[in-house]
Amino acid sequence: MTVFCVTGKFAEDARKAFFGELTMRLEYLAESLTLESSLADFDEMAEIIGALRSEANAVACEKIMAERAARKKMEEVKF
Repeated sequence: MTVFCVTGKFAEDARKAFFGELTMRLEYLAESLTLESSLADFDEMAEIIGALRSEANAVACEKIMAERAARKKMEEVKF
């Protein structure tokens, strides 16, 4: 499974591309399943779902941290 860290200007675009690629692979695997499919196909699907969940969790955490930072900045008193 691929793990990466992207920050800066293109982070959101990179995340969208990664999420889109994984979603497309998962969709392709799901469409090609048959009763004769190997267990490796299901294992790959489980890995993809885990990666998608991890990425969605990372985005949610970043949003929470950004909101907290913005709130803290608003609460700072300037003299």
